[in-house]
Amino acid sequence: MHAVGPIWGGGKRGEELYLQVCVRNCLDKAEELGYQSIAMPAISSGIFGFPKDLCAKVMIEAVIAFLDEKAGSQTLREIHFTNFDEVTTKLFEQELQAHIPRMNVPPSAEDVARAEQAASEAEAHHQHHENVPSDEPDTATADPQSDLPPPPQDKQHETDSTTH
Repeated sequence: MHAVGPIWGGGKRGEELYLQVCVRNCLDKAEELGYQSIAMPAISSGIFGFPKDLCAKVMIEAVIAFLDEKAGSQTLREIHFTNFDEVTTKLFEQELQAHIPRMNVPPSAEDVARAEQAASEAEAHHQHHENVPSDEPDTATADPQSDLPPPPQDKQHETDSTTH
């Protein structure tokens, strides 16, 4: 499927609406053809000059509106945003993150890798501290009174004992 989006003209010629309609037409056509998945690039954000952040916002909102309207009755089960540059990819990820509370979006491979790394580091830290002898007393068996200073002597009592 090939889609041609709007050429950016400063935002005064309805470019956002044209992009929204373009995305919706792609989704409707995929649905009509019985597709189970579709991948879409950041339409118009290349040589057509559509601002990448606005492109991400409009496209993702158009997809969410489509999914809300269809409410699970669609044959289309996967909608992928594909981009070849890191800047655009990050903008799409940020926009998706803003909508995650409303969507069933699995974590990215990068998020999974970060979580696994953090869990691995925490486990290694925990194991290291289990195997290293400590100078600290074992709080389970230490006498809590042993580290306390002796109670102060009653000054009056000391004086009385020296005068008698």
